[in-house]
Amino acid sequence: YFDHMIVRVEDSNGKAHWLDATRQLAFSEGVWSDLAGRQVLVFRKGVSALERIPEITAAENSIEMTIDHFPSSGNEQKTHSTAKISPLAAAGLLHSARNSSPAELREQIEKTFSGGKKIIRSELSSFDTSKDYVHGLTLTASLTVEDTPLQTSAGIAFPVPSELSRISDIRPEQLDLGVELGTPEFFSITYSTPAENLVGHLPVSCSAKSRWVTLERKYSIENGRIFIRSLTNRDATFITLEELRSSEFAKLQKEISECFDKRLLIFKK
Repeated sequence: YFDHMIVRVEDSNGKAHWLDATRQLAFSEGVWSDLAGRQVLVFRKGVSALERIPEITAAENSIEMTIDHFPSSGNEQKTHSTAKISPLAAAGLLHSARNSSPAELREQIEKTFSGGKKIIRSELSSFDTSKDYVHGLTLTASLTVEDTPLQTSAGIAFPVPSELSRISDIRPEQLDLGVELGTPEFFSITYSTPAENLVGHLPVSCSAKSRWVTLERKYSIENGRIFIRSLTNRDATFITLEELRSSEFAKLQKEISECFDKRLLIFKK
């Protein structure tokens, strides 16, 4: 039976959008997770028909971050960051923001951009939390964080961020049920730092691909800066216990370990 009413709207290209007027927020691409995949009865003049709301895709729930690192002397490190957030992901952030104080929201955004490091100074872009319709969001942050460089006999070590999706942390032998992965997502982060004084070569670019998730990491030097690009593209929402104990999942975890295990870039002192 049907117990709720929403609106179906077609754009100029004939694409259907599903809007729930009972929510505080609406957005232009995708749907709330509890509506995705649901069967609906569409009323039109003179005719009615059953349709199914599409499932959420990873592209609809996306965050693309860039973090540019500018080394400085002592224990202070400076970064300038940008996050481009899709309408669906932005709606989730705005919903959370309306239930947080300005200080709590600021702390949450700072922690995301700083990676949890102690913040000395910060400048954050502002955004309007009162919007009812979300087209997407772009956030920027200029931070100075406390970060003591790791000194080694070969030089100063710069840790490369590890795997993003935490698939490698799953231990199938310890589970009795499958694993819920949540709403499909696309997440990318591009980290850059000056290439001068780099010791040796960059690691080899690599990827780990499966039916559940694709992860990639690419290294390059462009215009005097090292770029480390990592992405997670996941459309799966659940991995069954049988799948977790399969050779395919074991292969995925092995590829992730080989590609994304912690690595260090070494720079001359």
